[in-house]
Amino acid sequence: RIDPASCDEGMEEEEAARFPPSSLVPRLHCVKVRVCQNINPLLHSMSLQDQQGLLSQAEQVREELVTLIRGFVLGDPLAAEYLLLHLLSQVYARRDDVMALGKFTVNLTKCP
Repeated sequence: RIDPASCDEGMEEEEAARFPPSSLVPRLHCVKVRVCQNINPLLHSMSLQDQQGLLSQAEQVREELVTLIRGFVLGDPLAAEYLLLHLLSQVYARRDDVMALGKFTVNLTKCP
């Protein structure tokens, strides 16, 4: 026969493990929530026309960069794209001091 009191003790331990006291785990309470239109706070204040102008400028700058990089990789457009992505990549985390997450590694071979 199972003792109901012993079952309650196991439930309390499980409950304590799932919901530790606030003295052990800090908690953050939200007072106000605001839905953001964009992840970039600088774009939030811009009008739609300004955002479109910024995007067209970014496309133009990207095309100019690819054209410039193509000169360094002997006119290869695919290599220029990959090299641009490599230059823009950045490490956002490291695992076990060996693996860098976020870095886009490029190895260009057979270039004179």
